[in-house]
Amino acid sequence: MLGLRSIRCLRIGLQALERYPLCISYLFSALLFSLVLSALVLSFVGVASAQNLLFEHLSYEQGLSESNVTAILQDKQGFLWIGTSNGLNRYDGYSVIIYRNDPNDSTSLANNAITALYEDESGILWVGTQNGLHRFDRTTGRFTVYRNNPDNNNSLSSNLVRSIIEAPRGMLWVSTKRGLNRLDVARGEWTLFKADKKGRGKGPSDNDIITILADPANRAHLWLGTRDGGLNKLHLPTTTFSVFKPDPFPTADEISLGITAMSFDPKGHLWLGTRDNMLWRFLPETGEFTPIEPLIAIAEQSMSQGNRTTVIQTLAIDKHGTLWAGTRMGIFSRNILEDDAGTWKQYTNNPNDAQSLSDDNVSVIRQDKSGVMWFGTQGGGLNKYVPQTSAFRNVKYDPLRKDIPSPVVNAIAHKMSGEAWFGTQSGAVVYTDNSPSRLIASEYAVTAILHDSQGGTWLGTESGLIWIPRNGTETRFQNSPDDNNSLGDNLVTALAEDKSSGDIWIGTQGGGISRFNPRAKTFTNYWSDAGTSGSISDNFVFSMLVSQDGTLWVGTSNGLNRYNPQTNTFTAYLRTPQNGLPDAPILTLYEDAGGNLWLGTLGGGLYRFNPRSVNSLRFSKKDRLPSETIYGILGDKSGKLWLSTSRGLASLMFLQGNTSTPIVRTYGSADGLQSSAFRKGAYFRAADGVMSFGVGTGFVSFHPDSLRDNPTAPPVALVRFRVFGDRKIIDTIPAPTQTHFELEYNDNFELEYAALDFTNSARNEYAYRIDEVHKDWLYTGENRRINGTNYDPGTYTLHIKAANSDGVWSNEDFTVTIVVHPPWWATWWFRCLIVLVGIGGIILLYRLRVQRMLVLNTRLQTLVEERTKEISEQKYLLEEQAAEIQMANGALQEKNVELENVLGVSEKERQELERAYKLLDIENNRKSQELNDARAFQISMLPARVPQIQGLDIAFVLRTATEVGGDYYDYVQDPEGGLTLAIGDATGHGVRAGMLVSLVKSSFHALVHDYSLSETVGMISQAIKQMRLQRMFMCLSLLHFRRKQNDGAWQIDMAGAGMPPLMLFRAQSQRVEYIRSQGIVLGTMESAEYPLITFDVQAGDTLLLMSDGILELFNASGDELGTQRLEDCFVRLCKQQQPITSAAMLNELHTLTDNWIDGEPLHDDIALIVVKVNA
Repeated sequence: MLGLRSIRCLRIGLQALERYPLCISYLFSALLFSLVLSALVLSFVGVASAQNLLFEHLSYEQGLSESNVTAILQDKQGFLWIGTSNGLNRYDGYSVIIYRNDPNDSTSLANNAITALYEDESGILWVGTQNGLHRFDRTTGRFTVYRNNPDNNNSLSSNLVRSIIEAPRGMLWVSTKRGLNRLDVARGEWTLFKADKKGRGKGPSDNDIITILADPANRAHLWLGTRDGGLNKLHLPTTTFSVFKPDPFPTADEISLGITAMSFDPKGHLWLGTRDNMLWRFLPETGEFTPIEPLIAIAEQSMSQGNRTTVIQTLAIDKHGTLWAGTRMGIFSRNILEDDAGTWKQYTNNPNDAQSLSDDNVSVIRQDKSGVMWFGTQGGGLNKYVPQTSAFRNVKYDPLRKDIPSPVVNAIAHKMSGEAWFGTQSGAVVYTDNSPSRLIASEYAVTAILHDSQGGTWLGTESGLIWIPRNGTETRFQNSPDDNNSLGDNLVTALAEDKSSGDIWIGTQGGGISRFNPRAKTFTNYWSDAGTSGSISDNFVFSMLVSQDGTLWVGTSNGLNRYNPQTNTFTAYLRTPQNGLPDAPILTLYEDAGGNLWLGTLGGGLYRFNPRSVNSLRFSKKDRLPSETIYGILGDKSGKLWLSTSRGLASLMFLQGNTSTPIVRTYGSADGLQSSAFRKGAYFRAADGVMSFGVGTGFVSFHPDSLRDNPTAPPVALVRFRVFGDRKIIDTIPAPTQTHFELEYNDNFELEYAALDFTNSARNEYAYRIDEVHKDWLYTGENRRINGTNYDPGTYTLHIKAANSDGVWSNEDFTVTIVVHPPWWATWWFRCLIVLVGIGGIILLYRLRVQRMLVLNTRLQTLVEERTKEISEQKYLLEEQAAEIQMANGALQEKNVELENVLGVSEKERQELERAYKLLDIENNRKSQELNDARAFQISMLPARVPQIQGLDIAFVLRTATEVGGDYYDYVQDPEGGLTLAIGDATGHGVRAGMLVSLVKSSFHALVHDYSLSETVGMISQAIKQMRLQRMFMCLSLLHFRRKQNDGAWQIDMAGAGMPPLMLFRAQSQRVEYIRSQGIVLGTMESAEYPLITFDVQAGDTLLLMSDGILELFNASGDELGTQRLEDCFVRLCKQQQPITSAAMLNELHTLTDNWIDGEPLHDDIALIVVKVNA
């Protein structure tokens, strides 16, 4: 048995070679030769090279701080933390956030060389480095460092941290190269456990502790792997240590049990990796050590080659019981739940394969919550492997391995014996038992393969036809220009066997179809002839199919053909408006169990053709196909179709009772395919159900039943929160528990989030709902950002949910609260202050009134006294009054004269008042004229005519409010027949709004011809920002219409920000889609990105573009018109049996708004555009 004895001999020999290299070199060479021979024999028996795993790479080029990965951790939220030799990284599946030392920030990471990562139960992230232990509080974003202080025993024993673990809660164990440390986190107290050389159990057997592992079966135990002291068990309640070594164990000068990695398997066995590349299985109950021999053989091979630094650096056991060992020679794996004789697989870097392991020096291995495996390397960054992708068997062209002679696979066919034939540019390679066994016709590019019912094989090539009978001599056929009865053309693209006669049908490129009689060895040719009834529709043949009833179907570059054996003629099925057949080349044909034909085309999509009714139904990208170029179609036993396309593999199925809306699942490189670029004609389903497809780098095989969806619902986490205010931008990384954000009334924001399922992050999908704004969820596809602009003051509750790449949605939505504070003059305290001031004023006025009444009363009393005194005095003067009467009469006359003068003065004042009224009327008339001029200026900004575009029915309308607003619409026609529409809404009213609209109109006409929509919107936004109009912004949407090749189809590009989402009524589904432009309101920032959104519309579809004026109409009861009522009216108009024009639809919408406001004046402009797509 090869094992410890061989290792002892090698170790002794290597030590002697180091001391006496010249004396022992010849003697040791002989010994090494014999050992290497035996080691190689065992290694080939026990270890198999397995390069079919596909790895994705994340390194410096993809944003990682450094390509030397030293630690990996997935936290409770689901973020992936990656420690490197130059910083700490947080990865969310899309982007990386880096934490490094900042000399000017004492709370930053103190050392960039990360050695260990751990998250405790309270959510604190602990970071070990080469210069101390760090506590990272993600709530504050601050690092606290713990270092060794030689003058303080209550400190870390060494700054080089090896491993970190918490046991029990609140007690952190930190291993270093100078002993084991325990930190009481709450008290900040350190306890050091040094090596106990006397074996009393008071300390570990060695100070240099490489790794610590908790015992899953006994929480009172920790297991310590030491550099030279073997395996230690720490009993936590008593802090006593026990040492375990193999018995008998080789002496220290032969081999040491230097443990570098540990992992528990589901059976409770502890697996140990050592510095000598040895692997041990340890039973904690019995203390028994078992060496794992295949890796001993690898160790001997490595040592015999002079590599004395080979180390098992990391171990991990995944959810399926596979043990992964990371070494300096790559990765080794084996399912340890099987018997001990299982084969080890080795994965290494292949310079010729970009999807192989990025580097052989593997330092850390971890599996995340969704089952994804992560491999950190020294120099190659991080490698990602998704176990679900192992369902795909990828065979790549490798000039060193020669699994296939050429990277281009053109054809695939299996024999009943199980042989698999693959046609390539350098001949046909035959596989037996999944291994290449022989190469045929290596000088030819094989383009088609057929195994006939007689056991013969037919190879179509670019240079003719090759026939290999079961027991005969290979025969080759070529076209002879002088012989009309020879092969129609040398470029053969398709082969089929006639079920009744056994004749072979040969499709060619340019030579039509040839029919070969194997018995008479004669050809009959069928060419396209427009003047001959019953000829094939085109000479360029791409596909052929013999259906279940024996009918031959032929796909050409111009239509579908059916052969009639009774008349020896072909019936051509060309595209008509009634049958809906494709007008694109038909690359592949397939017949389903119901007798329907499926046609895959070049750029035209997928068609289901019913030969009985001669009708077809088209499926395209709008049905979520990855591409409209279909190279191959296969069906599985469940009725699901599998499509190879120019942009990946797709499965297509229908729910019972629904034959028009397919469920499509796409597979690409992230799902385990070596390439997403498939090859025309290279597809085959074997008798056991295994499917094979050719790609541009080889071929891929799989069984549909082996493909499993990812059942894990992804958690959602906030990634970034940006605030855009007046002259400020705030960019924050939310803490794990932060779900509440507060904004000022004039702030805009962008919320970025991520589904932390790394299986295929690019295909995770998202939806959100704001309770105060939306009634239903808004499904945003792969977009994971929400832009908030011009939100009214209040509290908003935002719900976010996500689905993984297989469509499994979150069990619970993630909730965020956003509070928008009102301006200071609209706050409760300011209103209270106004009320208090008002009350105080009333009290003051009351007190002043009372004081005045008291003064008046005093004066009245004094007056009464005076008058009483006067009356008593007047008793004695009555006689004198008679004389005074005459005098009074004279005075009265004088008063009359004065009164007449006063009346004259009053008449003058009346005349002056009339003159003032006249001046006021003149001023009001002048202001009314200015308002009319402003409204006329607003109308002059609009186009005078409606664009006349064939295939599009367009109508505009602008209803102005009592106060001139900033709504705007416009268009520009392309010389090529395209059209760009604009609709916008400026904040504010009056002249400033008119100035802003004028700027947008002139910029739109000046830029749209020379720049893309995204660039045009960005440059307009920059111009608005540079005008420096206080709180003046512009909401704008630009749409460019470009006619596609399909009848009635248009492609629309859209960019902008701030406008309500456009409503798109799909005639086929009879449903409304909402499409919203993404970006920041124009004028907010000088530099902002406005992503381009692209979608297609078909004949019968209708678009409604609007400003927010129509949505925010209020009736007399205070109810808002809103999105739902507008959508109901829009859908009703679109579904009318008698179609109406766009202008008539606008009139109906006009009636809707008039009835809603019921005579009330408009308070905001309403701009509407309706576009109907006609055939």
